[in-house]
Amino acid sequence: MSALTLGGKKKTDRWTKGRQSVKSKTEPTFLRNALKVVIGTSNAVIVRTDNAPFPRKDREDIERALTILGLSQKVDPSKRDQLVKLLVSAPELTTPTNLRLTAMAAKARSEVLNSGEWITAKEVARRCGLSETNPSTQPNKWKREGRIVAIDQNGVDLFPAFALDPNKNNRPYSQLRDVISALRPALTDWEIALWLTAANSYLDDKRPADMIAKQPSAVLHAAKCEVDDAQHG
Repeated sequence: MSALTLGGKKKTDRWTKGRQSVKSKTEPTFLRNALKVVIGTSNAVIVRTDNAPFPRKDREDIERALTILGLSQKVDPSKRDQLVKLLVSAPELTTPTNLRLTAMAAKARSEVLNSGEWITAKEVARRCGLSETNPSTQPNKWKREGRIVAIDQNGVDLFPAFALDPNKNNRPYSQLRDVISALRPALTDWEIALWLTAANSYLDDKRPADMIAKQPSAVLHAAKCEVDDAQHG
């Protein structure tokens, strides 16, 4: 947990609070599966379960769950069916608290995806002047080497544009490797993406993504503190 002690009080990042709450023992699988349905489809899910083969109470719980998730009523039936199945398979997770956490996580991921900062391997290759015949070759090599992080969106890897150093022909910042290495024991790739793009109290509320080129040692320190707090509660 990224925190800064000021006058005896601990200042905690909003991202960390959300991440800490989401990491309960009962949620991760459900949340990961639900997010695959929800991300990018908040306007593409039908909230209609009137004819669904579930008892009335289950239908009411699902309607309430979808309402809490903020899904609109004019959407794709197949997406609704996927989400309904997930909710039915884990009824204990249809509580307002768990669903609000899901909605918060979905919103955070949507903001990352809609930021324009995450680009395809083809765009990475174009910016780096690499061959576009097989554009994923070099970005995937960097990913395997831990030089860059990628997030999966519907089976497509997206890479952070802010990780490319314009002074080095748009190769990944060399400092980023140590940061990713420090975070990897505790965070998933998606969590690393959220951490990089969230304001961090160790960096005076600046984003690690914006500071990696300017103050790499400070970003690395913040990453180590994140992992230390996560591992020791």
